[in-house]
Amino acid sequence: MEQECVKIGEEAKYELAMKKAAEGGNLLAFPILSPEDIQRIKLKEIIQRENYQKIIDQKYNRQIVEDLTGLKDLELDEFILFCRFDSDYLYRTSQYEILEKVLEKV
Repeated sequence: MEQECVKIGEEAKYELAMKKAAEGGNLLAFPILSPEDIQRIKLKEIIQRENYQKIIDQKYNRQIVEDLTGLKDLELDEFILFCRFDSDYLYRTSQYEILEKVLEKV
């Protein structure tokens, strides 16, 4: 959570500094980010998204749903679309609760 605040803060500072520069304002109050800093921020975002998705995939994926329901191929695809679980729900919820919901929908 703190990392997200830091990330957002750095991005906001950068965007505000660029806006001030475009308006001809004084940039002394804003730290100027180097290209390496910008790349580091972008890399952090990518790693955070990948870790977020990895956690979701460990709890809920095609193989898990197939093993649980016995559905295959097109039926499995349609069922997964039918379930339409929100990614934040999948991230926050335990695998047990997710699997219970899947079974309720079968």
